[in-house]
Amino acid sequence: MDETGVLLNEAFENNLHIGTENEIGWFIADWIPSTGRRWQIIPDNSGTYEIDEQIELPPAPYVPGAPGAFVGKIKAIKLGEGTCMFNLLHPGGKEIVKTITVKIVVNVMED
Repeated sequence: MDETGVLLNEAFENNLHIGTENEIGWFIADWIPSTGRRWQIIPDNSGTYEIDEQIELPPAPYVPGAPGAFVGKIKAIKLGEGTCMFNLLHPGGKEIVKTITVKIVVNVMED
């Protein structure tokens, strides 16, 4: 992943800027593949961003119990505000272990 962008954080507004290197937002979370848990991205209907990519990075070498990472790549597409939820699901995908919600504000970078 050699692209630049903004690391999304639930503690504050995340500003993405259309037409700049900061039009991409990255959500990165711990993930332990051997637990069977999975991250799920739940976008809102604001239309301000789109889910560009989801990547699961297992530990290398693979060792049960070793941490990997989940990466969600979000791209700004129009001006406005929205929220995006990231749910960590138990195996089977029905029970939510943890939810992280991020606020995304998309604007145009001024000169």
